[in-house]
Amino acid sequence: MPTLIKVDSFQHRVLRVAQVSNATAWYAVTEASTIPCHDGVDITFDTGQPRTADHACSLKLVGNASTNVQAGLPLGAGNQNVNGSIYFRVASAPSVTSRMIAFAGPASSINMDSSGHIVSQHAGGVSSQTSSGTYADGNWHRLDFYANSSASPNTLDVQIDGVANSQSSRAQAATDTTRVDMGTVAGDTLTAWYSDLVLSNTPGDYPIGDHICKFLRIDGKGTHSQGSGAFQDGSGSATDDFEVSVDDAWDGTTPELSQTGEDYVQQTANDAAGYVEFTLQDPSESTIWGAQLDVLMAAEDSTQVMNCESRLVDSGGTTLATTGLVDPSISNAAYTGIRPIATSAPSGGWSGTSLGACKVRFGYSTDTTPDAIFNAGGVEYAAPWTAPAAASLLVPRRYPHLRNR
Repeated sequence: MPTLIKVDSFQHRVLRVAQVSNATAWYAVTEASTIPCHDGVDITFDTGQPRTADHACSLKLVGNASTNVQAGLPLGAGNQNVNGSIYFRVASAPSVTSRMIAFAGPASSINMDSSGHIVSQHAGGVSSQTSSGTYADGNWHRLDFYANSSASPNTLDVQIDGVANSQSSRAQAATDTTRVDMGTVAGDTLTAWYSDLVLSNTPGDYPIGDHICKFLRIDGKGTHSQGSGAFQDGSGSATDDFEVSVDDAWDGTTPELSQTGEDYVQQTANDAAGYVEFTLQDPSESTIWGAQLDVLMAAEDSTQVMNCESRLVDSGGTTLATTGLVDPSISNAAYTGIRPIATSAPSGGWSGTSLGACKVRFGYSTDTTPDAIFNAGGVEYAAPWTAPAAASLLVPRRYPHLRNR
């Protein structure tokens, strides 16, 4: 079972709001699509190309002649053994070799050439390795990778549907991988769809192999503990049916990112121990590799420090993950985007039962006059997955004479 540090199903349909580099944010988006980066031209969440029936959409990135089109996932310091797995779809090969995945730090990348081959290499084309197969066929393919920059030479291993490229290497000193970028650089012409990204920093996890990532959203009320703090929904109601507000904000479609109406919950009084609690949907798998907390939160006052929190807790109330706002000074009217936090496993490890028993809490603010709001929350998780038999290999019952041919 891999030890995962990031999970992304892309079903949340939000990257981040501000197109600026921020090491504490989730995705650093370099293409100036309309904020919050889920309704742009070059970066979209495509409901017409889900990878499986369990997905509502995939992430679509379209190469641009004049600008980078990248969703970069910042990593913390010390990541020198970054391996992961992602599914991709390309309908037609680019006219020029174009980037698909890049690793900032060791400066290695995975690309597609004009014939649809997968090319793994280091900066400047050093140690370029090209796949024997081509993959611009409109089908979904699995890409496993391992960027090892812990010593010289730095190496890059790549597999496509389990078929390995030769290892790419470059003589350079040990260096951290600071970010994993999906997407193209200016001048690239690749259009690609991505789904089910998982990352690990454990060398033995490579190759991770077939898997699926899913999203569990809030589906009910837990046990609130409001204490002396006050909570209300966007209409000013202080009833305890707050799950209606946050569930409606993230109902399986693009989240509603309005600070008007009723689609959020706000803590309005100082209470470091007060919170509201929400239950989650149950996963359909019994084996769970890893999970993370995803939240949408915003600040209505850019001049005030926001120290509210969202937490994921297990069935006994033990905190598995906690996150606050990204710097609210970006804008007093803008959401800071989805903020996922890698989640520790509960006592006894992950299972469908233990994950389904987890709850999301919001509150804990010690601000004098809190005005941070909680728009929505959920949990993404990864599980093993077996690809269904190819349709072309199945013979309909009405032609039984063809079965053994």
